[in-house]
Amino acid sequence: MALSKLATNAAAPLAVKPRVGISLIGQSASAAALRRMVALAAATDAPLMITGPAGSGKRDIAGAVHAQSDRSAAGFVAIHCATINNAMLSGGLLDYAVGGVVFLDEICTLNATLFGQIRRLLDSRNLRVICTTKRNADWLKNNTAMPTELYNNLSVLTLPAPPLRQRRSDIPLLLEAHIQLLSKEQRFTFDPASMAALSCYDWPDNLDEMRKVIGQLARSHPQQRISIYQLPAKIRNCRQAPQSYNRYHGAVHEPDIGAGFSLKNHLEQEEVRFLLAALKKNNGIVQRAASMTGINRTTFLTKMRKYGIKAKDD
Repeated sequence: MALSKLATNAAAPLAVKPRVGISLIGQSASAAALRRMVALAAATDAPLMITGPAGSGKRDIAGAVHAQSDRSAAGFVAIHCATINNAMLSGGLLDYAVGGVVFLDEICTLNATLFGQIRRLLDSRNLRVICTTKRNADWLKNNTAMPTELYNNLSVLTLPAPPLRQRRSDIPLLLEAHIQLLSKEQRFTFDPASMAALSCYDWPDNLDEMRKVIGQLARSHPQQRISIYQLPAKIRNCRQAPQSYNRYHGAVHEPDIGAGFSLKNHLEQEEVRFLLAALKKNNGIVQRAASMTGINRTTFLTKMRKYGIKAKDD
């Protein structure tokens, strides 16, 4: 799927080319199901409601539906419902979407007085409506002033956007896709330990948070191999389940002794690898792992706490 950056139409500040792509990348069952639902939604002109948590790529999904539809050559007008006002709707804004799509972002934030005008404007034009909400459809129906008729019209089709915690196997691919959007001078890579921590992290703000983390690392560590100690603390301290130990183990490589290399960090990474390997070989039992490494259980536990490692008998 081709990736495209947001491009603004100078003649109409909210008439844009839709963002398409990154949220659909992945090999998980959730990603495959999402691509199938996008293809089905693109094959019809029915109004579409995309639900999902903040940052889960709802706008990207709307853009993908538009790009795959028969309306792709026409306009895509994006309206954030929290900031829309009567004057904007009274003007010719929606004329840019005739034959195309009007995208109502976070319709759950729409001012109640505008629901009627939205319905009249949409009924009078040849366009498709795609809306999003971080609330589920039932909440929207029962907790807003949206008229039942308008709700029924907007939710003819619904498409859920899964959070990243349900797509852990896609996280490495999504991270790489974000890195490829950087300039060559800013790009970087992750070592196995840092990738394991990134993959276990819950990403509460989803793709928005991932973009922010990638941007921070690009500014602070361009062209480096990122270690776990260079990640934000909330990700670095993500606790691994015993079955995840093999994410760290087995990837032996020569250290890159260049700009940014730290012997202290390198030795700590090696210590983490040996602790995890001992735990894996002993099914997560700390006493047995400690005996294998030749240190006492108390010292072993102290090192586990230092690195945020969790085991079965912890």
